[in-house]
Amino acid sequence: MEWREELHKIIIANSKGSTSTDEKLLRKTLALLQELTDDEQEGKALKLAVSVTTELGLGSTSAIVSILYELLYIGKFSKEEIKNHYPDSVYRLILGLGKVEELYQVHKENAEIFQKLLLSLAEDVRVILIILARRLYALRHIEKQDKEEQQNLVDEITFVYLPFAHRLGLYPVKMDMEDRLLQFNEPEAYAKLVAELEESEAERLQFIESFIAPIKERLDREGLRYTVKYRTKSIASILGKIRKQQVSLKEVYDIFAIRIILDTPREKEKMHCWQVYSIVSDIYQPNPKRLRDWITIPKSTGYESLHTTVMTKDKRWVEVQIRTERMDEVAEKGFAAHWRYKGGKDNTVLDEWLLNVREILESEGKEGSEEVIDDLLLELSDKEVYIFTPNGDLKQLPRGATVLDFAYSIHGDIGNTCTGGTINNKNVPIRYVLQSGDTVKINTAKNQKPNQDWLQFVVTSKAKSHIRQAMKEQQASEIALGKEMLMRRMKNWDIPFNDIAVRDLQQHFKMKQVHELYYNIGTNKIELNTIKEFFTQKEKEAKEISVEEIKDLQETKKPLGTPSDVLVIGDKVSGVDFTLSSCCSPVFGDDIFGFISISKGIRIHRKNCPNAENMMQRYPYRVVPACWTKQGDTSYMAQLEVHGEDSAGIVNGITALFTDKQSAKLRGISFTTEDGLFIGKLSVEVPNKGYLDMISSKIQTLKGVQKVIRLKK
Repeated sequence: MEWREELHKIIIANSKGSTSTDEKLLRKTLALLQELTDDEQEGKALKLAVSVTTELGLGSTSAIVSILYELLYIGKFSKEEIKNHYPDSVYRLILGLGKVEELYQVHKENAEIFQKLLLSLAEDVRVILIILARRLYALRHIEKQDKEEQQNLVDEITFVYLPFAHRLGLYPVKMDMEDRLLQFNEPEAYAKLVAELEESEAERLQFIESFIAPIKERLDREGLRYTVKYRTKSIASILGKIRKQQVSLKEVYDIFAIRIILDTPREKEKMHCWQVYSIVSDIYQPNPKRLRDWITIPKSTGYESLHTTVMTKDKRWVEVQIRTERMDEVAEKGFAAHWRYKGGKDNTVLDEWLLNVREILESEGKEGSEEVIDDLLLELSDKEVYIFTPNGDLKQLPRGATVLDFAYSIHGDIGNTCTGGTINNKNVPIRYVLQSGDTVKINTAKNQKPNQDWLQFVVTSKAKSHIRQAMKEQQASEIALGKEMLMRRMKNWDIPFNDIAVRDLQQHFKMKQVHELYYNIGTNKIELNTIKEFFTQKEKEAKEISVEEIKDLQETKKPLGTPSDVLVIGDKVSGVDFTLSSCCSPVFGDDIFGFISISKGIRIHRKNCPNAENMMQRYPYRVVPACWTKQGDTSYMAQLEVHGEDSAGIVNGITALFTDKQSAKLRGISFTTEDGLFIGKLSVEVPNKGYLDMISSKIQTLKGVQKVIRLKK
């Protein structure tokens, strides 16, 4: 069919940077698609590949992945077949797309959370861009979805993909999204403005022809090769101007832009662009406040162009954009085209901003993802300054950036040891705010270290991330030292180093987290002699407590959050103040015993608690029998560990077992995967051991699950 051949030509022609091997694999994939699908399915997959290559500027690998993922999505091809018949680079991208789509199904009603998780999960930026193409296709066919799906898609496009498209310089994609969102959200306003534009189209074309005629005459006389285009600005943009300026369509002067595109060698681009600017400004009066020079200093996306606004003889303002064919492709396809012209191939084209994102997110667990994303979103909204290194290299930073931000933009180690800078032969402090055009030399010292105050004046996400990371590494070193000091001294004192002993110290010194305890020991804020005195006094008090004093506890203390009459302690004593120990998390129905503590009444442990043997051997006089009496309305926390084969839907399968109607509740879940296997850790809330055993059995029956273990801690 002609439509198929035409789409094939477009995809192959636009897969720039491809080798003969790449093209062969692409043709193989196109043939596979034709063989496995009907016309409608094939048409969708081909349009996705066209979007990936022509609108997003990616290459053959991305086109192949977009087609294969659609085949996988409709059940015509399997992951195993892809793994067996395609390179590992293709298979990894397919897995990345699968993870993102599974993630979206869980969080599709909260686009903000999805955006944060998407940035964390996507190991390759092409995953985000291919998903963007799929969402763009869905937006263009939004009428095929139900109302709930439509609203979820609109929220996702608005919060996630519009900002991505803007930052990556994908302006035609961004404009298309904005117009379609406007059409969905305000159909009447959209239709009215479209009708007005169509009505004035003939007059507008006539005006453009008369405007460009004298310019063409001069360009021809100068012997320049060029094309002239005109583009009406997006419906959403025009409507925004009408509302902001409170005027009619006729009163909006810049609803379209004239684009003069030059066919000229790279080395003559600047000269010829300014030559055309001179011609235009000779013919028409320019507005000096509206000159935008993005040729001398391009935008972060690589966008280059000269923009000027000129006035015609009948007092109408017209925007003129002057650029070369190379610049025009970058303007249309954003960062991918920019990096391709710099020599990059499909699998290496990365915007510097996305490199920063990846660098930060590779430090997973070292810094909270919310802090990272908030920093990045703040950075995106800032204007920019341009700073030079002593070698003349240009660095782009947000307005308000300091010497310290500049140091971190060069390298993390330079930032960590930065003591200030030298600007125009004058020494300045690290908090000095940079101005465009400054040439900065960074001064460093080996003994310099980041501190908390630095976070108050740096503005870039990269600097903040490095500072937080360096401080955490310093703190981690001191925490490790403190732990090692405590372990060594407790061994010398013949006191077991275990969770109970550490928790008692933590409570005594009023530390919320155990690492705070170790940190204070490592920095000598808590002296080891003080710790020894605590244990000596604790041992003395413990020996004075007898089992008979349980009844005194009953008379003087109030029950805690768990009803005190659900179990019997000691010699048929009930109503005693007790605490369920967090080291083994007892559940109603477990075999248990009581352990008398100094300040917490009686702590209840499972008989197979990891600390049970130590307590019974070291403090037998503080161990008392305990057993459950009646159920009550209390719920209990327990920890499960699930092992199995990593497969699509395993997370959803587990979470589906916990419904609102179930007495068992899922309170936390985390998964790690390696070599096709996964380990999941679940925090569950249950009324008794019977429910815990039941939910464990249900999880065990899920496809791919190998074993379910209840953790002792």
